[in-house]
Parts: sequence; C-alpha cells; structure tokens
Amino acid sequence: MSLRNESLQIFLDAAFVTFDQFAKAPEARRSIRQIFAALERPGAARVGEGSRLPVCAQLDVALSIDTAYPSLTRLIDGFKGIEPMLEWRQRSKYDHTASDNFVDEHANAMIIGPGGLEERSDLWIGVTLMAPQVRYPDHVHAPEEVYLVLSEGEFQQGEGNWFSPGIGGSFYNVPDIKHAMRSLDTPLFAFWALLAERPAVRNKGGLPMKILVPVKRVVDYNVKIRVKPDGTGVELANVKMSMNPFDEISVEEALRLKEAGKCEEVVVVSIGPAKAEETLRTALAMGADRAILVETDDQSEPLTVAKILKAVADVEQPGLIIVGKQAIDDDSNQTGQMLAALMGTAQATFASKIEIGDGKAQVTREVDGGLQTIEIKLPAVVTTDLRLNEPRYASLPNIMKAKKKPLDKKTPSDFGVDTTPRLKVLKTEEPSGRKAGVKVKSVAELIDKLKNEAGVL
Repeated sequence: MSLRNESLQIFLDAAFVTFDQFAKAPEARRSIRQIFAALERPGAARVGEGSRLPVCAQLDVALSIDTAYPSLTRLIDGFKGIEPMLEWRQRSKYDHTASDNFVDEHANAMIIGPGGLEERSDLWIGVTLMAPQVRYPDHVHAPEEVYLVLSEGEFQQGEGNWFSPGIGGSFYNVPDIKHAMRSLDTPLFAFWALLAERPAVRNKGGLPMKILVPVKRVVDYNVKIRVKPDGTGVELANVKMSMNPFDEISVEEALRLKEAGKCEEVVVVSIGPAKAEETLRTALAMGADRAILVETDDQSEPLTVAKILKAVADVEQPGLIIVGKQAIDDDSNQTGQMLAALMGTAQATFASKIEIGDGKAQVTREVDGGLQTIEIKLPAVVTTDLRLNEPRYASLPNIMKAKKKPLDKKTPSDFGVDTTPRLKVLKTEEPSGRKAGVKVKSVAELIDKLKNEAGVL
C-alpha cells in the first residue's frame, strides 16, 4: 500500500474533524463519513510542483480569519502546509451567469481527485478562492457535494434564495442540483467534498434496503365534498382529513415487503402544510420507520411533487419507490410517471401484485384486457392499484410509538424546487343533479325517446 504525504495526512485529519463538526444535515454527515472512510486507503500521489494564479494573492486575506474554533485554526494551518503543492486552475466552462471579472478573479485547486495531490476517481476534495465581488457561474454535476465555508459569501441552490453560511458554515448539495456562489466585499474561500461514486444501496441478495413511500393528506373519502360558494375550490374548513387511500395501500405494501425480508427500512414522505405531519404519524403508526415532511402551503402540482420526490430520492437512495396511482382530490395520476421520468428509472403502474427478486421486481398490472406481468430492474417506481392489498389498522401501542419515531422537516427550497403553480383553476362546480327517469312501455317507445328526446341515436 502506498504511503501518504505527511502534510497531506495532517490536512485530511483536520478536514475530517472540521467537516464532521460543522456538517449538520444527516445526508451531509453520511457523505462525509463515507468519503473519509474511503480515504483510509491512500491513492496514487501526483508527481510535480504546484502552481499559482494571480488571484492567489488573495490567499493571505482569505486565510487570516478570526475564529474561536480550534478545529478551523488547525484546518487552516493544515491547508497552509499543502498549498504550495497545489495546482490552482481556472474553470474552463462558464456561461452568462458568471460575472464579467470571473475568469481572472477566481481559482480552484483539487486536493484529492483528478489533478490533485492524490489521483482518485471515487471522491474529490478541493477548494475555491474568489476575489471580492465575483459571481461564480451556475453549474451542475452528478456527484453529491458537501461545502465547508471559511469566509463570508453567498450561495444558491436551484432557484432558491441566496444564503450566507458564514465562517464555519456547511451545507449539502444533492446530485444534479444547479448551484452557484458569489463573494461580497472580502475574498470567498470554501472547501468542497464530492462522493463521485456513491454505491447503490443493496442488501447481500442485491435487494433494495430502503423503500420510499410518498403519502398525501386529502379530504377523507367518506366526507361529502362541498364546493365553496364563490367557486374558487373545495371547502376544507372543519373537514376531516386523512391519508390518500392509494397511499395507504402503498405503505401497506412496503411494510409487507419489509416483513418478508425484502428491505430493511421504510421511509414515508409528504409534501404539504404543517398538518400533514398527522398523516405521516399515521404511516409511522402503521409501521414505517421514519418520515420526512417537506412543508409548504402552496398547492403542489404533480410536476412539483415529482421534482421534490426526485430530490428526496437522490438523498435517500431507495431501491424502490411505491406511489399511490392517484390522489382522490385531484385524480391526476401523473406523479409516479413523472418521477420515474425525472429519475431515469424503470416504472410499473397500476400494480396489483409486487414480487421482489434478485435486483429486479416482477409486477402484475391491471390493464383493460386483464392482467399484465412485467419485470423491471431496480431501482424503480411502482404505482399501486386498489386490489394490491388491504391496509392494516394502526394499533394503540403503535400509535404511541409513532410519536417518538424520527420525523425530519424540510422545505422545497432545501431541494431547490420552485413551488409556484403553473396551472390556474378557473372555476370549480358541483356535478349537475341527476334527472328523474321515466318508464317506457315498449322497445319502440324507448327507441323513439332516445332518438327524438335524448338525441343519442
């Protein structure tokens, strides 16, 4: 096994302690620990001297931060030990979102990874330096990423608002999210760590270890729907709400697969108002392991929901996503299909039977001509039909246990998703009342009425 440069090892030891201290999000902490676990095996050392760019004159200012955290001080000292060996480079690809001074007023250095002090393809650790008043262009990359910021500056994820992590701030970028950064009146200096080759989550038999189940809070199916007097929508005040029936079936199926040893964890997620937590607690009481609430008061359309679910799946990396085929409030029957398209995975809709095998799922679908059985490769998205199963009732002990199960709260902006509606409901009306029927005395009279009164013949 190759030996690692002593200065580099000192820096990496300090980096792990600092990232682990300041990375708060569970997905960030998981990523960092995977990265530094892989770093226990040194990579091939790069031969050659380092090189600087003119903007590196800003390093003295960037590294002279005043911090009360000893871990940050050790990290800066460790970086100073390796900086002369680094090759500072400019980003070659950029677009109109970059500031006019971007090219000459920024520099990146790879510490671990392609062109770094150790050549590796499985993970990257690097650093970005920008002079004051520079805007880095919007960019996207497949690997997930954790930032550790050592200066003032602002960052953006997706279409969300700019935010300032501050000195010692850390945040997580899900895979394929558009992101950018900009310096203010002082240089921007930040480390980043990317898990370039994230392993698929499987158990020993190649089966999914985690199943993700979206659930929606809707008007209870036993409630008679009333339209608002002004026709702007359905009356929701003082109306009993419950879990969408198709989503109950999805939760039940996920739990049955877990009980059969086909997965190790069932995670439920809901996108909606704060009261959707009650729906998630119901799923937890049924037997789900943990929950995620993406809280928003906006009316989420199928495409918006699919985008958020895709971002959640990027973090959770489930082997299977089971979605109710439709919600009984809007009957769109679109979210599952859109989600599979966004993720680029296989999909099986209207499932009446699901069997998990060696990295694959065999799904029986209800179609117009009867039943169709297909085989899909995991990970995949499956939407459920009514005849898949009969959901269980939550027992009182499980309802009490559900109150203590973990429930993580997020917002759409955490995933860089804009929830602004793209559709406008012009008017909501109740169906017209059914007219009274009449009895006819003969077939001839029936045909006459269908032809001359109903106008259907």
